[in-house]
Amino acid sequence: MRPPWTRCLPGLPASVTEARRFVTAYLHDLHPEMAMRAELVVSELATNAIKHTRSGLPGGMLWVTVILFDTAARISVTDQGGITTPVPQVADDSAEGGRGLQLMSLVVKDWGHHYEGSHCTVWALVDGVDRA
Repeated sequence: MRPPWTRCLPGLPASVTEARRFVTAYLHDLHPEMAMRAELVVSELATNAIKHTRSGLPGGMLWVTVILFDTAARISVTDQGGITTPVPQVADDSAEGGRGLQLMSLVVKDWGHHYEGSHCTVWALVDGVDRA
């Protein structure tokens, strides 16, 4: 296991792009087969942190962490807490959103969340296996 890489970002929509760049830059040369899935994962997790937690409020922050193992990477986003628990939603076909965690769960080996005080970390384990 390599030392974790963490980046603190403001809770703004532009930070989703920065989170993708951060994760992709780290994984691209080491494990290119993981980079695309990791990009999708961090996009979903960062977007949810901004949309559904205090991280998206003025002055809010989120933290993106990548931990690289031999055959997988753990991508996590820590937010400043919210009033809901991260769970995949079953959205009807006419809904514009609400499918992100459900779709993400199809391309990762495992995912979950845990709390430290009011902060919530949502993580996903990305490997090189194509699950589609």
